[in-house]
Amino acid sequence: MISRRLGAIVGAVTALGVAVAFRIPSFLSTHDLGYDDGVYASSVMLMREGFDPFRDFFSSQGPLFLPFVRLFDMIGIGGLRAPRSAMVFTGAAIAAGIYLLAAMDHGRSRAALAALLGASSGLLLTAAGPIQSDGIALALGLFALAAAAGDHERHRWLAPLAGTLIGLGLATKSLHLFPLAIVVLVLISLRAQRSALVAAVFSAAVAGAIVTLPWGFEDVWDQYVVFHLSRPRVFNPIGHIGKLTRFMLNFELPLIVIILAGTTLKLGRFDPVLTSEPRKRLPVWLVVLWLAMTAFSLIFITGVEIGFHRFVGFAIPPLILLAMRTPLPSRLALVFMLLAVPYQWTHLPFMDAIHPAGLEAEMIEAIATIPENRFVVADQPGMVWSAGRVSHPDTVDISFGMIDSGRVTSQDVTNAAADERTCAFLAFSSRFLTLGIDQPPPDYGIAIAEGDQYLAFRPGCQ
Repeated sequence: MISRRLGAIVGAVTALGVAVAFRIPSFLSTHDLGYDDGVYASSVMLMREGFDPFRDFFSSQGPLFLPFVRLFDMIGIGGLRAPRSAMVFTGAAIAAGIYLLAAMDHGRSRAALAALLGASSGLLLTAAGPIQSDGIALALGLFALAAAAGDHERHRWLAPLAGTLIGLGLATKSLHLFPLAIVVLVLISLRAQRSALVAAVFSAAVAGAIVTLPWGFEDVWDQYVVFHLSRPRVFNPIGHIGKLTRFMLNFELPLIVIILAGTTLKLGRFDPVLTSEPRKRLPVWLVVLWLAMTAFSLIFITGVEIGFHRFVGFAIPPLILLAMRTPLPSRLALVFMLLAVPYQWTHLPFMDAIHPAGLEAEMIEAIATIPENRFVVADQPGMVWSAGRVSHPDTVDISFGMIDSGRVTSQDVTNAAADERTCAFLAFSSRFLTLGIDQPPPDYGIAIAEGDQYLAFRPGCQ
């Protein structure tokens, strides 16, 4: 008994260690890990200076997201890279959540296998490696589901806890978490009295309201909800299915192998005893419903596009839990996964610390010479963050979505550059060109230039 318990502890700790290790290179990177990562890192820099999301600068994610990242930033681990410690924690939390859910229906070794699959998942890495809201919302949802699956007769606080976690998750990333939120409420309605369901819904509403109140309901609604609903979407189910399949093959090969092997054994009626105490707290049909709703959302509502494959990460936990329902022997699968982890390490993105180089490094070094309390107007905010400086709050998010929706205009850029607190003007991507800006303001002098890329300073700022 002791050896089994020790083995289970070792398995769980190994899974958490893998989740953390897979995110260390991202944490150590001083280069932005994509445009959004740079925007959110720059947004945290603004919060360091006392600016508030939604009120002082645009924030496209839920009202809990940036305060959550800022909390880890305040801990200060890694200095400039401190915000990414939130993603290291989130990756470990996702693996822990998967472990809890798998342990409800299987033995500890099988739960460790499930956690290891989640810890080494490529799509979950893209959702919680760079600074993103997706992984945080998913982690909250997984723990909400674990609470919903508990013993509500003995622990009446589980329903409010599940509701609170779902409310916080929806206040982080709403649309992609809706399938899991529905599953949580359905499970509570199955396992507890109607009053528990009412308590869960009420707790979710209260939690969402509490984290929204500091930033203003109107601004949060406009930037978090209206902005996303107004963005054009491409309805191409066949194309989305093709991309979803490609992403799975590129990022989740070990999971695919385990699913295929387990399905083959199931069809061959190979049925070993998977657990000595089958509790079936998560009905298989409910997990299938979770996966089906998530897939439907990805294919028909949000879409699956290049650069946004992190959204597919929401489908990985139900896939893992379904894989655990197949009769694949746990020990055999664990051995396979221990061999698959090095494969994942060498084939996934963000597995090497990335640092600026060439022209980009030269510009970042020059930006670092301006005073710390001055702004930079840039169409690549991640470079401003890499320099340890602060993007202007009016141009911290100048994404194509912002440009296409008219929320950022050339006049906004001009006004930000004219701000007396602005010291530098950086054009590195094509976003300024999209706005019709092909040169810096007249009172700025170009210090570095190459083609359409240039860095200009206001006199006396360096």
